[in-house]
This record gives sequence, C-alpha cells and structure tokens, in this order.
Amino acid sequence: MRVFFIVLSLAYYVILIVYPYLSPQSLRTPVRGKIVVAIPYGVGANGVVDILYKKGVTKYPNIVLSLIKQEKVDRRIRAGGYVFEKGLSAWDIVKVLEKGRVSLYKVSIPEGLTALQIANALSKFGIKPVDFMYCVAHKNLFKFEFNRYIRGNSLEGFLFPDTYLFPAGFSAKDLVEMMLRQFEKKAGKLLQKVKNSRWGIYDRVIIASIIEKEALLPEEKPIMASVFFNRLRIGRKLESCATVEYVLPKHKQRLTLKDLKVDSPYNTYIHNGLPPTPICNPGIDSIKAAVNPAKTKYLYFVLQKGGKHHFSATYKEHLRYKLKYERRK
Repeated sequence: MRVFFIVLSLAYYVILIVYPYLSPQSLRTPVRGKIVVAIPYGVGANGVVDILYKKGVTKYPNIVLSLIKQEKVDRRIRAGGYVFEKGLSAWDIVKVLEKGRVSLYKVSIPEGLTALQIANALSKFGIKPVDFMYCVAHKNLFKFEFNRYIRGNSLEGFLFPDTYLFPAGFSAKDLVEMMLRQFEKKAGKLLQKVKNSRWGIYDRVIIASIIEKEALLPEEKPIMASVFFNRLRIGRKLESCATVEYVLPKHKQRLTLKDLKVDSPYNTYIHNGLPPTPICNPGIDSIKAAVNPAKTKYLYFVLQKGGKHHFSATYKEHLRYKLKYERRK
C-alpha cells in the first residue's frame, strides 16, 4: 500500500509540475490571436482560473490552479487586465498572471440607465454601441443564470449598475458578460426567493425598474413597491409615467395628456398589468424593494419638493395633495 501511494504521488508530481515543462504543446489552448481578460477585485485563485477557463485561455483549469498555488502566485495576482497570447502552456499562463497586468479603464454605470444609454456611455472606451446592443438583444450568447426566466431575448434590466474596470481591447460581449456576472453576484440569491411566487423573477425585475425611475429616495422604494403591488392585486392600472417615457423618442420633464394616450404596451395608463420588459437597469435597492415591498394600503403617490412623495390610500386624499403640490410649483 505504501508503494502504491509513492507511485501515485510521483504521478501527481509529473502531471502537475513536470509535465508543463516537458510537453507544453499538449497543454496549449487552441485559440487564435490574443485573449484579453479582466480580473475584478476580490476574486480568489479559483475565481481567476474559472474566468480563464470560460474565456478559452486554458482547457486545463485544475493544472493551472495547482501551479498558481504551488508558486504562490495567488498571493500576487492583482485586479487588472491581462493579455494572453495564443497557445500558452499552463506554466506560461501562470507567468502572465504574475507579471502581465495591463492598465484598465474605469467606468461607473449609474442605476436607472437603459441598455441604449449604457451603450452610448461606453462608446468613448472603444465599445461600439451597435455591438453592445446586439449582445443585449441576444441573451443566448451568454450562460446566464436568469436566462430561463426572461420573456423574450433582451437582457434589459439585468445589466447591473456598478463601477467596472476593463482593459483596452475588451469586447462588447465581454463587458455584457461582466455585468451579468455582477447581477448574479449581487441579486441572484435575493431573486431566487420569489421564483415560485405569483409575480416571479422577471416580474420583480420589471417592477424594480419602474421603482428605479419613479423613486428618488432609497427609503421610499419599499413603500412605492407596495403601491404597485396593491394596484396589481386589485386589477388597477399602474399608471406610471416612467413606463410611458420609455417609449417616447425624447426625455420629457413633464408628460402631456397626449403622451399618456400613446398606443404602446408600455403605456400603463391604458393597459393593465406590467409592461412587457424592464424599462431600465435597476440597482440593488430597487430590486430589494420589489422582492420585499412594504405592507401598506397605499394606491397613489404624488411628488413633493425635494424628491419626496406623498402616499395616499384613497383617490380623494391623493387629489387633495396633488392640487396642493401643483399650486406650489
């Protein structure tokens, strides 16, 4: 038995340590050109290797991981962009991780932007808006946890607002994938709690997107969520100006009566229920509110000065406060 373990240990040593030196060609990844990879902050060795495997840098993640730990490179890998040449051995990959960091672009995506607004914001970093929007419109390009819950093909609503670091040469697909991965990380467990509820995961993201556009103060978001859920429960139209504005060609500070009559499934003044898709990409506070709305009897809200809203349970009260605040404008 002792001899068996000695032989097994030698075999392990040869496969993980010696083999990358003796036969690098057998460990080479069949890729052409260069692969640009961004390693985000807070990702450990296992996460780094998982990214490299998914990007096609290596077909042998376990060997790369073993080399990283053997050489103690896991303690020296920093967040940043890395460029991998075609056909690198496992050992070469580890050396790139140790020495090959490149500079990164930094871009902050605020809550509440549409996919098109995000695409335009990224254009100055070399990401073509048409490429970005193509990726957003084709969810099956990505192995995304929530694809099966999305009605249709658009990823609108799932591009998580955050600050992102990515290297020059990063593709639109790479960036969309990074944003989806962040969505899974930040909102995944939260949304899984409601997957079997009356209003499931996709509905909650739609509601979160409406809350994001309507509520200005984080503390009001659960209360506003209760308004929309109360209306849905009794079959009342949502009557959200934000859903109407989503289909208008230009942003308006104040909608007209004509705007409120526009013929669109996103017009929640004339159509019952939720709009077909999210109307923006909500942040985590809005998603939390959509998953855990406050318990109220409110059916109405009106905007006051300073971004606050007055919430009402009856139309009579709502109308009184609406007239009151309109006189002050």
